[in-house]
Amino acid sequence: MIGAKLIGAHLNGADLSGASLEEADLTAASVKWANFSGANMADADLTRTSVEGTDLSPARSLIQTQIDAAIGDFATRLPLGISNPWTGGR
Repeated sequence: MIGAKLIGAHLNGADLSGASLEEADLTAASVKWANFSGANMADADLTRTSVEGTDLSPARSLIQTQIDAAIGDFATRLPLGISNPWTGGR
C-alpha cells in the first residue's frame, strides 16, 4: 500500500500488521484500535487521523511530527522515544 490514498477511510479495528503504509495519505482517517504490528509508517500523512485508544508502539518508522498531527488520547500507545502530545508525554 505504498502511497495509498486512504483519506477519510474508516479502518477501526483493521488488521494492518506488516502493512507497507509508506507515504500513505491517512488524512482524517479513523484507525482506532487497529493492529499496527510491524506496519511501516515512513512518511505516512497522519494529519487529523483518529488514533484514540490505538497501540502504535509496534509500528515502524513513526516520527514525532506525524504523531503531533494526529488526534489521540491518554490511551494511545506510542513507540519508545515518541512523546504523547495528548497527555503531556509518557
